[in-house]
Amino acid sequence: MMGRIRFNFYATIVVVFISVLSYIANDYRIITITNIIRTNNQRQESVSRYVRLSSTTESTDTVPDDKDIQKWLIDSLGCRHIRTLDLADSLVNRYGLLSKCKRDFLLVFGPPNDIDSVQNRLVLIYYINSVCRSDMIIDKADKCWINFVFEDDTLVSSPTFYVVE
Repeated sequence: MMGRIRFNFYATIVVVFISVLSYIANDYRIITITNIIRTNNQRQESVSRYVRLSSTTESTDTVPDDKDIQKWLIDSLGCRHIRTLDLADSLVNRYGLLSKCKRDFLLVFGPPNDIDSVQNRLVLIYYINSVCRSDMIIDKADKCWINFVFEDDTLVSSPTFYVVE
């Protein structure tokens, strides 16, 4: 009789332990899914702003067929560490984008990750060297980005690199 009670006791402990682990794993999945949804919503908002930016002028232009542009676009959140200040400078110089309109710029660089406005200037922000897990930016990690500043629909500065720790 004592052995049976002891077995039931240990079996109960194992079942409780497995239930707790299952609960923790499920809670982690909920947190991860919540972060993915939040990041995707932020990305969708940036794409929506990009569409509004790029639709301000009529254009039948297409994105140039360039491997560096494809690399830039593939690394859309900077998680793969393909985007760099050197690559941004190279693309600006190769396509002569300084003093060009926003539409021409967006054909090369694609949608920004964020948009800001400083002193009546439009600032397009592209993330680089992001700290990610499963191709998603970790919320509380350090942030790096490149700014492109436009004034009166014209790119007025070379890319500028920023880091926030």
